[in-house]
Amino acid sequence: ACRGVYLKAALGPGGSGGEPKKADADLEKGGGADAPAPRLSKLSLLFYNALLSGAVLAPWLNYTGELEMARAWLEAKPGPAALTSLALSASLGPVLQYAIFVCTQHNSALTTTVVGALKNVGTTYMGMFLGGDYNYSAVNFTGITLSCLASLVYSWAVLLGRQGK
Repeated sequence: ACRGVYLKAALGPGGSGGEPKKADADLEKGGGADAPAPRLSKLSLLFYNALLSGAVLAPWLNYTGELEMARAWLEAKPGPAALTSLALSASLGPVLQYAIFVCTQHNSALTTTVVGALKNVGTTYMGMFLGGDYNYSAVNFTGITLSCLASLVYSWAVLLGRQGK
């Protein structure tokens, strides 16, 4: 949710995907003398977000020893299947970031968070039935089911609210 609020603030006016306002048009074409400075573009914002995240993540990975483990794995000459998996996950990460970014731009940060939670619940249910290693517990299953139902109710309420406008 914090990332969504940050994205909304960094996008500036009109970042919610609604109808452009006069102030938004002034921002895009440079405006007059009293127009505020233009905000970051979508791709610039994603780039700086990744750059700042890397600056925080690199020291942490070094501290935990995971950076050295990754370096040793690469020096061990992994097979083509492992390198293909690495390339796919490295290239699909930015695609996921962009999808989250666009979702936050067109919806509220809360909606993006709830949709993400609903996706995680769906993944959990798939893992329960397809993974084969799920140990059934009534409390666990009830909690996951309530979480899923709450996400669905929220999504339905947002949909009804948008249709009423």
